[in-house]
Amino acid sequence: NYSNYAATTILSILLNSDICTNFNFYAISDPDSPLTNRTMSSLERICGKFGSKIFFKKFPQEIIDQNKEMFSICKGYYPRIVMFKSVLENILPDLDKILVLDVDLLVLRDLSKIYNIDLGENYALAAVKTPRSLSESVMRFKTCKGLSSNYFSSGVMVYNLKKMRDISNTSMLNSIIDTNSSDYFYPEMDNLNQLYKDKVKFMPANWNLVLFDNVELLHHTWFSPYIIHYANKPFCEKYRKMKEKGLEYHPYLKAYFPYYELAKDLMNGE
Repeated sequence: NYSNYAATTILSILLNSDICTNFNFYAISDPDSPLTNRTMSSLERICGKFGSKIFFKKFPQEIIDQNKEMFSICKGYYPRIVMFKSVLENILPDLDKILVLDVDLLVLRDLSKIYNIDLGENYALAAVKTPRSLSESVMRFKTCKGLSSNYFSSGVMVYNLKKMRDISNTSMLNSIIDTNSSDYFYPEMDNLNQLYKDKVKFMPANWNLVLFDNVELLHHTWFSPYIIHYANKPFCEKYRKMKEKGLEYHPYLKAYFPYYELAKDLMNGE
């Protein structure tokens, strides 16, 4: 159940945005695991406190049925929902642009700063992942597929939905997946990097600072992150236990929990 984590990310967006910025959020759920009425009401209440709105959409089952191979590549650790955000042009026909976020984030700056960047003819806006943060499997994938050093993270992206419709994004993504077969490490991110490699505009890495166990991070972003991407770390049991015991752990991990506790209380109507 990721609802409390989604609420944490949303709350951090709302608390750290400019006072004149309002948001329309879109929560996309798996048709096999829809959000409960209680969860939707709680998220609506949180957004409403800040003059923003949230809209709920179940990903269409017919798109899953029509693209079975695409959604079958996500197994084990990666649920198929990670692929949903790759084909949003199909379910948000009235939007030409959207900022897509994972739910394991803490947003510390006003997102309009990146949403309003002109994408031109690019398909997306993303932040580059550094070589230190890439696994050996990803490095092998990059070499095999001839990808540039600008391998981007898909956890924070602005999508040019209009351009994605123009290029028949879903069909092109299916072709990439057919070519890759099982030759990937991150199902959605590897395939997007291959499809969009020459048509991505890059934003400063401060907008997607990914924490890893070795905490060897990006130069100046270490000191001024705008978005901290925990890559599931706040959800890990070891950090919960450290927090409960009052033990010291990384300050950026420590920053997450006050937002999480407040979001959880608001979700419970407190």
